[in-house]
Amino acid sequence: MMILFKKINLLILVVFLSCSSLSAQEDMTLRKNIIIVFDNSGSMRGGTPSRITRAKKATKNFISNIPNNYNLGIYILNDGYVFPLQISNAESLLKAKDHIHYINTKGSTPISRSLEEILKIIKKQKKIQAGYGSYTIVIVTDGIADNPTKMFKEVDKIIDNGIMINTIGIDIKKHGLRSVTKFTEASSAVELLKAMNKVINSEINSNAKFVVQDF
Repeated sequence: MMILFKKINLLILVVFLSCSSLSAQEDMTLRKNIIIVFDNSGSMRGGTPSRITRAKKATKNFISNIPNNYNLGIYILNDGYVFPLQISNAESLLKAKDHIHYINTKGSTPISRSLEEILKIIKKQKKIQAGYGSYTIVIVTDGIADNPTKMFKEVDKIIDNGIMINTIGIDIKKHGLRSVTKFTEASSAVELLKAMNKVINSEINSNAKFVVQDF
């Protein structure tokens, strides 16, 4: 009788572990993915306080509030893909904020090139997630792209692949991305943070709740 009892307990344990493993695997497959494209072009030095200062402050606060069912990646326009997509836990989010903190302004605004590279990155991630999950690009910029014609072509490719693009324009009302992506104007750090949070709240996970921190 005791042997039978032990066997039953062992079977229950095996089933429990198997279900836990499947649940974890399913969680990874269905994860939401967000890549922040941060404009560090020379023009981001302008403004008072500077546009890059406002953008850094808002982005770091936004990162602090990303739910743990997301993968986060960061692409700096003139530095490339500095923070590969990874699970948003306390350790990874701290590293992400460090990357944002040390961004320096330089160069131009190669949005088309960044979108081309990000599409490749997301396609690889889609294979890892077996085609599941959601994918969103958030572009934080203050200027016109170097190559608007190519940018529009890359945007079309991204949209055709079921990827959402949100653009947050800092101190800029007219931008080519306004007509082809979800575009929000923002100036202060608070407005930038609200615009970023809106991406999550209204388009990826309507149930996610964020607290806009004081600056």
